[in-house]
Amino acid sequence: MARVLFIVNEHPNEAFAISVARETAKLVRAAGHTVAWRKVPREATYLGVILDADRALSHEDVVRRKKTAEVVEGFHKEVKPELTYKFHCTPHDELLWRKSYKRAKADFSIRGGRRKDGTHSYTVEMKAVYKPFPKRLDDRITSKTDGWAIRRASYLEKTTSQSKTRELGLDPEKFAERIAKVILKENIPKRREIFRRRGRIKKKKPLLKRWRK
Repeated sequence: MARVLFIVNEHPNEAFAISVARETAKLVRAAGHTVAWRKVPREATYLGVILDADRALSHEDVVRRKKTAEVVEGFHKEVKPELTYKFHCTPHDELLWRKSYKRAKADFSIRGGRRKDGTHSYTVEMKAVYKPFPKRLDDRITSKTDGWAIRRASYLEKTTSQSKTRELGLDPEKFAERIAKVILKENIPKRREIFRRRGRIKKKKPLLKRWRK
């Protein structure tokens, strides 16, 4: 059985991705695998740094202060997973999906890369409907960034709308079934091949015969 790590909330405005991850975890666990669930604290994220600031910050200030990468790396050291999945929603519109995946019907993707330790990490991106932040929150972000955030970061100006996303037929449960199918049928069965290529698991060499005919 595989040891899997699910990471959510790297971007706090992607709540729909958390719903999908939660449903996916249920299916992977039901198949007998271990799923460690880790949520990045809001204060470690890009948005959290801005909201918690006691003064207006430059973009460089925010980049220096956010600790998302450090937190994620800490999760890996703690859990020691064989496979990692980070769940996100695309922060852009349908047009991005058409350009990126060249299929108008594309609504999620799973892209992976090999980590230095030989394990594999995947980013799960799914389509979602966004709505503007409430004016009170929007004003707060603007005041803490002198206005640059709205021009430079789409995830600082809008958040996912669970109800509107469901209205399009994009339900967490449906996404989870398809994502779990990829994890269970493709990623997990191949995980040992990934490790073997990195030398984590060595193939046993056949014993040499002491005699010949």
